[in-house]
Amino acid sequence: MLKKTITLSEAARFHARPAAMIVETANRFESMICLEGDGTIADCKRPLSLMRTRIPVSGTIVIVAEGSDEQEALAAIETLLCTMYWR
Repeated sequence: MLKKTITLSEAARFHARPAAMIVETANRFESMICLEGDGTIADCKRPLSLMRTRIPVSGTIVIVAEGSDEQEALAAIETLLCTMYWR
């Protein structure tokens, strides 16, 4: 299992379009990929799960990947999130 903490902009919210982009990226991998933020855990392969994620005021979230291609999966989600919401 790999974990990476990243800081996003305070305005980051996973509404329909960003959630769909994350799901599309996550579905390319076999690994389980989750986002943890402010007491919530979201499955990156389920759009409604992502849209319910609360991002703390600091904008810090943790990407968790576990599986055969976890390193590539974590890197892809990190790149996507940082492209969409980098501070």
